[in-house]
Amino acid sequence: MTTLVGAATLFALHHRYGHARHVDPECARILRENAGAVACRRHPVTDAILTVYDSKAAGLAYERESRWTTSCETHGTMVPSSSRKLAVESMKVPEWCSECQTILIAKGAL
Repeated sequence: MTTLVGAATLFALHHRYGHARHVDPECARILRENAGAVACRRHPVTDAILTVYDSKAAGLAYERESRWTTSCETHGTMVPSSSRKLAVESMKVPEWCSECQTILIAKGAL
């Protein structure tokens, strides 16, 4: 199951159920261990782990107008965004990652 979670959601699930249900273990680890990580999901087509970071909190270099960074953890590609909403949207179709794009094309998803 593909799940998009934020750190607060993960905490709430853990608090309520004693553990996070249906949360990819790799995403849970990334959200727990990486400063600035605010959302994570495993893409259903490419199987890549995609994470949104608050660039400032994560200590990433960024321009003032592009504070948010979406990262393909699997292939090591990053793309800046001007808002958190746009960064999260970019997780849906990671064509900005050349390797994910190749997989999406090969599987007919692009």
